[in-house]
Amino acid sequence: MAKKRVSTGLPLGAYVLLDGLGFFLSVGPGLVAWLAMLVFLRWKWADPLFLAWALLAPLVLIFAFVGTLFLFRLALPRLRVGLYDMGVNLGTFAWACHLALSRAAEVCGLRPLLNSFFWTKFLHWRALGMKIAYGVNSSIGVSFVDLPLITIGKGCTISEGVHIACHTFVGDRLYVGTVEIAENVFFGMNCTVGPKTKVAKGAWIGMNNLLGGDTIAEGEKIDSFSWERGNPAKARAKG
Repeated sequence: MAKKRVSTGLPLGAYVLLDGLGFFLSVGPGLVAWLAMLVFLRWKWADPLFLAWALLAPLVLIFAFVGTLFLFRLALPRLRVGLYDMGVNLGTFAWACHLALSRAAEVCGLRPLLNSFFWTKFLHWRALGMKIAYGVNSSIGVSFVDLPLITIGKGCTISEGVHIACHTFVGDRLYVGTVEIAENVFFGMNCTVGPKTKVAKGAWIGMNNLLGGDTIAEGEKIDSFSWERGNPAKARAKG
């Protein structure tokens, strides 16, 4: 009989280290960005054209934030595809670091601003390592996790509430995989996309579908509420 795996969790010191590092990665970029904007405003305070300079303050905030994200990401270990024990190892450590860094925009209150414009979205997501084409049409309410392993082609539309993540848990282990979305793909509202998913050019995914480990063919259409990890929900319900 095979021996059953038993999860013993992490040592207390490991939790403290991950919390501390996660706090730094989530809070640090926003802190740098807001301080840079305040320093810029203070520098121009006595200038007769201060009000005109103040209009540029949001740009200072955005570029400082995006630049800090990029530098922080360069210092992190590379996020790699694999199956990892939830213990002290490079795979789970890298995943936890990138996860914390991806939360920075939410923590510092910049996510609505960054997700409102094509150029800010592009710079933000590229700074976090996502391979995304410029001009992807997406809602403010989209959510991406494990960005270095996500690829999204040009002409795609990502609707409100879509969540794309490149990790899942298999028992007490962490699986990290890629998500590849080709050109001109449409995702309806509230879809969830998990690791090891490939969506070919021109596919149309209706709302409230769950993809994970699926390969969607070129031009394929999936109706709303009809797909759950490779199993058409309507066909399963009829059976």
